Amino acid sequence: MAAFHVLRVVSVGVAPVLGFVWSVAGVVQAERSDWWMLPWAWTARVPLPLLGVHGSSVLLEADSPVWGYPLLPGFLLTIGLTLAGVGLAVLCGASGGAGASASSVSRLSRLLPGGRDAVDDQSETVSVQSPEQAPGARAQSIPIRRATPTTRMARVPGPRSAVLAMAGVLPWIVWVVLAVLLLAFLGVLHAVYPPGYGQSFLELMGVPVAAALVGITVWGRLQPAWRALITRRGAGTILTSAAVLSGFFLIPVLGASWGMTVLGDTLTRTDPTLPAVTGPVYGFMVMPAVAFMIAAVSLAVALSTRIVVAIVLNIILVIMGLLIGGNEVLAATWLWRLAPWGWMSIAHQFPERWLTIVVLSLLIGSVAMGTAALGARRAAIRD
Repeated sequence: MAAFHVLRVVSVGVAPVLGFVWSVAGVVQAERSDWWMLPWAWTARVPLPLLGVHGSSVLLEADSPVWGYPLLPGFLLTIGLTLAGVGLAVLCGASGGAGASASSVSRLSRLLPGGRDAVDDQSETVSVQSPEQAPGARAQSIPIRRATPTTRMARVPGPRSAVLAMAGVLPWIVWVVLAVLLLAFLGVLHAVYPPGYGQSFLELMGVPVAAALVGITVWGRLQPAWRALITRRGAGTILTSAAVLSGFFLIPVLGASWGMTVLGDTLTRTDPTLPAVTGPVYGFMVMPAVAFMIAAVSLAVALSTRIVVAIVLNIILVIMGLLIGGNEVLAATWLWRLAPWGWMSIAHQFPERWLTIVVLSLLIGSVAMGTAALGARRAAIRD
């Protein structure tokens, strides 16, 4: 939340990356003797004796000193860090007022691909003089709102295809840049580490973050002209068109990412007693449904509340996916149902659950899209 208030537009992509780096550093350094000097290790250290695992998710030995780690210091330090973050968010959000907030968004939007759209949506004030006024009278200031691609599309008269209309306003350039970064990172990871590392990253971080960003950025583009759009087309038609186009982009990117992580790995059985395919294939089989669920929930939450709420919710669910889906002990219990953002990893570890995961993901995603359509008019009134 603090990152959102400080960085605004940039935080949509930067915050999840910083959160991932923070979490990885905490897990790696949680068992150091000087852990109290490393804020990123405070949260990661607390659950180790409770879960009975090392930071690498390996089960603790019977004589491991981790069993004796005190819980209270870590809890207190974590609470203090959380309060400091909330305070920073409040201070940064309050200082400068609405004008400073708008100007910071305008400056940062220019740094992003397609960022001119956000700048063009800002209001512009011009001075005009009425013919009835005296020549020396002071001119009146009239605000004029510049048009974004979404608002321009909403103003075009006559019938047109909703899919073609959405194709002109979705943030394709931003998505392409983020897709290239994901593929590049997975390529480096595959070159340095065994395939299992890249697969775990894609299942627990890559797919959830990519799908969430797609859902959130779709609403970010539709929001400025949402009131005009739903008077031209039904909310269900607009959202379905955006979801179809997003899927045509997201699924191939995630498929290419998965293909990169399994290069050199064994995907078929090597023994007659084993299943026909290995765990990564089952993860791939559930990937489209899980991505649809995450994108739909992110879009629905952003539409029904605020974008910042969707970001915070995704951070919480990604962490739950890491803690449960990344731990074989917890994933084997009923707790796997509480970590839907980690279900791709669950299907990898427990192939017998893949069909249940597909059905649940499609059900949750469909309910989320229906909820978004039902709340469309309220969102138009609110915004």
